[in-house]
Amino acid sequence: STTPSSSSSSLQSKESGTTTNNNTADAEDVNEKYHIILGSDLLYNTRESYGPLIKTIQQNLHQQRGVVLLAVRWRKPDLERDFFRRAETNVPGLKFELWKEFVESEEFTKRSPCKLDWREYGNPESEVSNAFFHETKMCVGQRETSLANVVSTERGMECMNDEEYSVFEELQVQVYVGKFRREGRGETMISRKRQHGNI
Repeated sequence: STTPSSSSSSLQSKESGTTTNNNTADAEDVNEKYHIILGSDLLYNTRESYGPLIKTIQQNLHQQRGVVLLAVRWRKPDLERDFFRRAETNVPGLKFELWKEFVESEEFTKRSPCKLDWREYGNPESEVSNAFFHETKMCVGQRETSLANVVSTERGMECMNDEEYSVFEELQVQVYVGKFRREGRGETMISRKRQHGNI
């Protein structure tokens, strides 16, 4: 690989719009954080991939204005939910919620109607999750069946035509937004007391 010469190129500062040479920019980039991290279909490799992924978010996401936009195609919910648990535990203040604009969009709601949050999706102890899987209907070989039946048995996928398979995939897609939650004054005081062992 090659490295550009400092005399042949320049970078524009994102904050001020001013132009700086590479020597100055290199020093600034050491502490630079990203405002947006995009990810898609990253959870299927279950637990082995989650540590590096969480570390990437922790080290690179801007703590005031940073946003993680993560598209999830659920396959093993019991294992994949662990990513969200670990991310919210290991990255202080980071919380994942469904992307509101996506959920409220009429076009996307028809294709991906699931409004369960990550704690509920595919959780056998969640009544709303069980209802979603049993009440959501789709076709396999032009015969109607429940999403729960297809997911639990994995039968019939070879009988799906292209349209049926697309529906099957989109029914299991969600888009999450991860943001740092700003603590209110009361929460901050409680947090400080806990740190000092006063609670």
